[in-house]
Parts: sequence; structure tokens; C-alpha cells
Amino acid sequence: MGRVQYGREHIQAVRYQDPQAVIVPVDWYEQACRAMGEEARLPTGDDDPDSTPR
Repeated sequence: MGRVQYGREHIQAVRYQDPQAVIVPVDWYEQACRAMGEEARLPTGDDDPDSTPR
């Protein structure tokens, strides 16, 4: 995550040699959404049914 946040890298998630997702910095994602005219939809901890309170 540090490589994405601080190193500004994009990391590809692969499953069975098939690309599934790309992890990008939040500001990059927000800028891409604005460029496409879409609303950025970042989940909060409350939106994640798998999250456990700490």
C-alpha cells in the first residue's frame, strides 16, 4: 500500500493469471472519476459488511 500511496505506483491484482483489479492512489482515482464525469464512490468503514470493529 505504501508503494501506491507514497511511490505513486499502480499495482495490478491477478487471479489465476487473469487481471482482476488495479490499486491506484486515491487522488488518481478521484481525478479519473472527474474526467469521466462520474462520482467517486469510495467505501467507508460503515459500508463494508466484512469489517469488524476494532
